[in-house]
Amino acid sequence: MTLSDDDVAEAGDEAVAAASSGRRTPPEMDELRARMIREGYPLAGLSRDAMNRVWVSLTEKRRWPHLQVLTGMDAAALADRVRIIRQQYKAANKK
Repeated sequence: MTLSDDDVAEAGDEAVAAASSGRRTPPEMDELRARMIREGYPLAGLSRDAMNRVWVSLTEKRRWPHLQVLTGMDAAALADRVRIIRQQYKAANKK
């Protein structure tokens, strides 16, 4: 995939806006999703709200192709890991 100058500029603008607002950039979230796939739930060093945002983005399959590249897993393997992480999430969030 080749990015145009406009794509690069737009991605840079999004990164600046995210950094100035305290939000994570899409690549930062990709890394957190990949980390959750590898390590499970919960992730050390993240607030509960941040972990939940990562978890929700996993269940909604956001940027799934990027996650496949980062983890080296196919869609079936990722879906299996999400199923396992769902069990960990439920166990950690029992009331």
